[in-house]
Amino acid sequence: MVAVSDTLADRRPRRPSGPGWMRKGTMLLRVFETLEAAGAPWCVLHGYQTYPANIPSDVDLLISDQLSSSRLAEILHAAHAHIGGRIVQWFEDGAIFIVLAFR
Repeated sequence: MVAVSDTLADRRPRRPSGPGWMRKGTMLLRVFETLEAAGAPWCVLHGYQTYPANIPSDVDLLISDQLSSSRLAEILHAAHAHIGGRIVQWFEDGAIFIVLAFR
């Protein structure tokens, strides 16, 4: 059995210190901050162990369906300056697939 404190929902990304700070990591943390500020429940599904210092591929998030896709788009668009990127692709097919690119 996994202890509650060991579940992903209870983990928060740690800000790296020193030269390991990377552009992708900064963007990812700012997406997390944006979702938190909007009150949107979210969870990183896997691969988070090395975040934000090392993001080897795409990031899969589960975001509560309490947040409509149109509202999510509004939130990300409004925060594009803070995030440091903008939406360049958006697909919906049961799930939402979003690609953000550096500005």
